Amino acid sequence: MIKVSSCTGLIIAALLALAPAQSEAASVILTNGASPVTANAGGEGLGRGIGFQVNEDVSIDSVGIFMDLVQQSYDVQIYSSTNGSNAGTLLAEASAVVGGAGAVFNDIAISFDFVATNFYAILWQPSDLGFADWIANATPGGYNNDTNLPNTVGAFTVLDGFEGNENSLNNFGNSLHPTLRVNTVEPPAAVPLPAGAVLLLTGLGLLAFGRRRA
Repeated sequence: MIKVSSCTGLIIAALLALAPAQSEAASVILTNGASPVTANAGGEGLGRGIGFQVNEDVSIDSVGIFMDLVQQSYDVQIYSSTNGSNAGTLLAEASAVVGGAGAVFNDIAISFDFVATNFYAILWQPSDLGFADWIANATPGGYNNDTNLPNTVGAFTVLDGFEGNENSLNNFGNSLHPTLRVNTVEPPAAVPLPAGAVLLLTGLGLLAFGRRRA
């Protein structure tokens, strides 16, 4: 059995008390919110996505779509973009079985670090690349009209919406964008030790050293 002295225990307790807080998460809905449009079954096409610019470095751990989906596997893909109205290199991808729960946000876990001032595109598509067969029922607010774009929400400026899948990415002439959301994850801020804590740790360290010499 490992014996821990009372001084060592105090030092450990002090360090734990001063440990930084966990990362903070926030959900950001990437839409203008001012012009909702009903997404009708049979009109969803191959997939739906948005083009946007990032205004500051930000990390995410999921992407979701607000839609009454048929339960099946879906993909979330993140692409590079030169202006928010095209899709270039595939940067990240994740898949999961979601849907079957009515008109709700359906989220897929995907971790990605966006870089400030860069343009990107996010695509949501059925994994089987099916056409117009993945919305279960009409979903009010499933789409939004592009006429009110650009629109800045948090660290993101939404620029354009598009229809298509990984084999046909550049249909940015579509006038609608889906109601997508991302879950942003902010790293905990570095918190400097207050002067009192520094003195406490110093005193405990000296006390421990004195006991060791005794």
